[in-house]
Amino acid sequence: MIAIGKIVRAHGIKGEVVVNPLTDFVDRFEDLESAFLEGRATARYTIREVRYHKRQLLILFEGIDTRNLAEDHIGEFVSITKDEMVDLPDQTFFLFDVIGMKVYTESGEYLGEIAEIIEMPANDLWRVEGERSILLPASENVILNVDKEERKVTVRIIEGLLDL
Repeated sequence: MIAIGKIVRAHGIKGEVVVNPLTDFVDRFEDLESAFLEGRATARYTIREVRYHKRQLLILFEGIDTRNLAEDHIGEFVSITKDEMVDLPDQTFFLFDVIGMKVYTESGEYLGEIAEIIEMPANDLWRVEGERSILLPASENVILNVDKEERKVTVRIIEGLLDL
């Protein structure tokens, strides 16, 4: 399952929940007929309504029709199956796909595997674990190639980057 959102709070008295999207494709929620809620238990829920209120994503699920029931789902992930994911253009990828990829410099030196994506305002940082931990900015001048087939990332080490 792929988490595409997280329920952060209840909204109103009719069971709506506020969802923090975990995707750049926020419009995709409007196309979903159902989604899994993953928490203490995992179950598929039909989506009755998706709307926006004050720049917040609100979802009303079938069977969650009171504020109390909505509050029971706070902290749960809104997930879909891999088959339900949107198709990406060439040379793009989902962030979760890079976790575990092997990282090499452009000269072929192995640095380690991507262990974590840290979201930052300017650029995401990719934490690489190898002989030591390295933080790589996810920018075009550092990340040269992401090969999804080989599960390999090629990076350019700019001056001072490994000294951090």
